[in-house]
Amino acid sequence: MSDNLKEISKQLPPEKYREILDSIHLIEISLIEVSSTVSRSALLNMEQPKFRIRDSFSVDHAKEFYRLKGAYRVDVPVKGRGKNPLNIEAIYSVRFSGPENIPEGFWIIYKEIVLPIQLWPYFREFVQSLTARMNIPPLTLPVIHQ
Repeated sequence: MSDNLKEISKQLPPEKYREILDSIHLIEISLIEVSSTVSRSALLNMEQPKFRIRDSFSVDHAKEFYRLKGAYRVDVPVKGRGKNPLNIEAIYSVRFSGPENIPEGFWIIYKEIVLPIQLWPYFREFVQSLTARMNIPPLTLPVIHQ
């Protein structure tokens, strides 16, 4: 846990966090942007492709709802080659309704701790399904993303 997150957690005790959590309502989780590239021949010639995963998360506030975004990117890098044979990126939007003036600290904690756990299964299934449809060996991501 980052020092900033530790400080915010001190200002927002677990009881208060739970109270706010009980007051918000999930409206939707949506896949809002996707991009992918594949070089089938390069991937099919690899024995055991190694992949790397990157992610980022953000919070937006609108008048009528709260929106968080999660972006995941997985690629298969190959040393000595300029272009990766596989790149998949997906951006998800998570919308909530709830009372006005929810403390910023709540959303920072949610974004850093809960949102990655909430969105990871969506991305994991998406990558598995998409790689199978690309007619390459399906890429199975770990159950938990660290």
